[in-house]
Amino acid sequence: MGKLAYLCEGQPPILPRPGRSARKGKRVGIEVKLTDAPGTTKSMHAARTDLRLDRLLVVHAGERSFPLQDGIEAVSVRDMVDALAG
Repeated sequence: MGKLAYLCEGQPPILPRPGRSARKGKRVGIEVKLTDAPGTTKSMHAARTDLRLDRLLVVHAGERSFPLQDGIEAVSVRDMVDALAG
């Protein structure tokens, strides 16, 4: 998790105006879990609905990324760091 925090350090948060996406694309939510085997929760489904998210990424401490349910993906810290590092 430290690598992820390091990559994001000093980066301003992207906060769009209400009702608008930060970029002309899809709305993506990110939730971080310390477990290596995350599951879905009622609050995740509520967040997807309330925030009109196209995708929800659940970043976790496990080794691999995998789909949880439609529109919700478990993403390993390693894969997230690689994606952010570009």
